[in-house]
Amino acid sequence: MKWTRAGSLVLTAAVAATLVAAATGSWAGDELPFKEAQFFIEYNSSAGDTGVQVFLDDDNWRRITISDPDDHVLFTVKGQSQLGRQGLTELFFESVEPELADLPIVEFLERFPEGAYEFEGIRNDGIDLESEVEFTHVIPCGPEVTPEEGEVLNRRRIEIGWDEVTQVVDPVQTDAAGETVCVDPGYLGQELWIDTYQVIVENDDIHLIVDLPADARQLTVPPELLEENTAYKFEVLAKEESGNQTITESFFCTGPGLSPEECEDLADAL
Repeated sequence: MKWTRAGSLVLTAAVAATLVAAATGSWAGDELPFKEAQFFIEYNSSAGDTGVQVFLDDDNWRRITISDPDDHVLFTVKGQSQLGRQGLTELFFESVEPELADLPIVEFLERFPEGAYEFEGIRNDGIDLESEVEFTHVIPCGPEVTPEEGEVLNRRRIEIGWDEVTQVVDPVQTDAAGETVCVDPGYLGQELWIDTYQVIVENDDIHLIVDLPADARQLTVPPELLEENTAYKFEVLAKEESGNQTITESFFCTGPGLSPEECEDLADAL
């Protein structure tokens, strides 16, 4: 009986010590991955510009650092004072997106090399956060889209369509041409895996975003969202498995009383 009581006391003390260590984050092996960590390229094939985007998410963190594959710190953010005590959760940002004439794709890719980008942080409960995000130079080509730019359509029958994306952007040829040049992935020693397509329709009054699976080829825009004789810009994004995404931009107008020239004028004003 004495041995049982003593063993129980020892066990209780060990459990208590473990719980305290877990709460303070002071014991080995308490490092956790972020709930979400993304670092990827966005290329606009219509405008010819390139940048990076970052998204991360976790509960109640107070400091975040992002480093490149060579351990250069790219980004640090920290909650201060009452915001630090309150804690932070989601974070999204995107870089400036210079045009090809100002930042050729080859130089952009040298600036952001392929490899594992490390996300590190600390939560307000003392637990460390760490995730590695594999960053690639596989840039899908922009989808070929319909309707054609500036078409005037019946708002009750508007379908945005696109072809399957099977090619990637060739950085060297694109820089030389000053516009997007697409090649088969094998030509660059790459593999292309489209994960999703995203469609965005917007003007000053609406902002519709729809994510669709890789085998989708069109989206019917709900007529209830559209007005007559109005211009709408739209984008179709091809999103690669790595997270890298490429945009094709265009616009259309609803009728019945607009000419193509009037449609273009309205779109320019958006």
